[in-house]
Amino acid sequence: NLDVTITSPTNQAVYNTTRFPVHRGAYYVGLSPASYVAEVGSPVQVDVVSVRPDKTMYAGAELEVVVYEYVWSSVYEQAEDGNFYWKSSAERTPVYTTTVTTDDRGAAEIQFTPEKGGQYQVTATGEDTLGNTIRSATFLYAAGAGEFVSWPRENNDRIELVADKQLYAPGETAKILVPNPFSGSVQALVTIERSGVLESQVVEFTGSSETIEIPVTAAHIPNIFVGVVIVKGVDETNPFPATRVGYVKLAVDTAEKELSIDVQPSSEVVRPGDTVTYTLTVRDVDGNPVAGAETSLALVDKAVLMLAGNYGAEQKLVDIFYYQRPLGVNTGALLVINKDRVSQQLAEGGKGGGGGGGDGGPEVREDLADTAYWRADAVSDANGVIEFSVALPDNLTTWTLTAKAVTPDTRVGEATHEIVATKEVQVRPILPRFFTAGDRAVIGGMVLNGSTEEIEG
Repeated sequence: NLDVTITSPTNQAVYNTTRFPVHRGAYYVGLSPASYVAEVGSPVQVDVVSVRPDKTMYAGAELEVVVYEYVWSSVYEQAEDGNFYWKSSAERTPVYTTTVTTDDRGAAEIQFTPEKGGQYQVTATGEDTLGNTIRSATFLYAAGAGEFVSWPRENNDRIELVADKQLYAPGETAKILVPNPFSGSVQALVTIERSGVLESQVVEFTGSSETIEIPVTAAHIPNIFVGVVIVKGVDETNPFPATRVGYVKLAVDTAEKELSIDVQPSSEVVRPGDTVTYTLTVRDVDGNPVAGAETSLALVDKAVLMLAGNYGAEQKLVDIFYYQRPLGVNTGALLVINKDRVSQQLAEGGKGGGGGGGDGGPEVREDLADTAYWRADAVSDANGVIEFSVALPDNLTTWTLTAKAVTPDTRVGEATHEIVATKEVQVRPILPRFFTAGDRAVIGGMVLNGSTEEIEG
């Protein structure tokens, strides 16, 4: 941490503190698969970037890229407490190696074709001019219809679904990998949920690395949950009835719900008592003007805003209206209470695999106020424009305009704009920070010239 205190000639002190990281090297490596769920036999692109700590691109990073296949094996063995548990381990085998050099934009890419279904890790290793080793890694998954894949086995009835992207736009289709732990044909209930069940369907899985496709719509903003419940009856590969439950959250882009507000004052240089006219234009995500947006307007002394502990860190309206929703559905089945399965845990286990953010005059300034303007119901016209005028009080301060808009279909947005009300000549007293009885003090003053002309006398 670095702490700094600065004292002005008028004996006013300001301080601040900051912390800074020590970076591992001259750059970082980023890896991003075009899809986290690939198809067996089809190439998948992995984008590679090299970025400096100051977020500028680093050109010419020489990187060794290795793709490893994870082959999981699970053993059912007795623990010290006398109970039997699944223990899973993975054998990591390199299946593809190449070298890339990032271009003048700090970017490169590789193409990798998975030959088998399962889990893969993509790693990139480089070295900067000081000899520091930089590493990065990411995972992707490959699915093959009807193919058996040995997934890690858990000591519960959960499976981990894998989405092909981290963020979806309305109109896209999400591809979800389902690590089915059962052999043979099984039935599965696929649901789309949030506060309730939005959609449901029954599907059939014949392999252990199946994928399902979920169309994403604007109604799914800001997120939905995809649930899969697999039910397996008794057969030669499964001695007891069993279920597996998996969920994955799909985040949906809120951009189409966000408004932008352009603020244009009649003048950027103002004096106390001046009249300022503001012109605001409300636009949607495509830049088109938005009519009928009800907007609140507040022109407030910045000194008052600074007293608020979270000034400058307020949440955006779109994040307040469209925060990530929790799952409001409980899923259960009677099969989770199965005496045969309890008995199996008490018996000898076996081995196996698979599963699962003013004008400068001498007059005395008397009209002082914390808030210069407030209105809660300004509405944008057909051109998306709101216009209003305000006579500034006599304060010498920074005035902050905050505008917050919402439409009948709940598109939201906000903007802030600052103007400084000052005078050409100001005198600030120089005083001791405090007096004690009997003190003799020299009182001074500092004259500030805020004009472009030289002032004498």
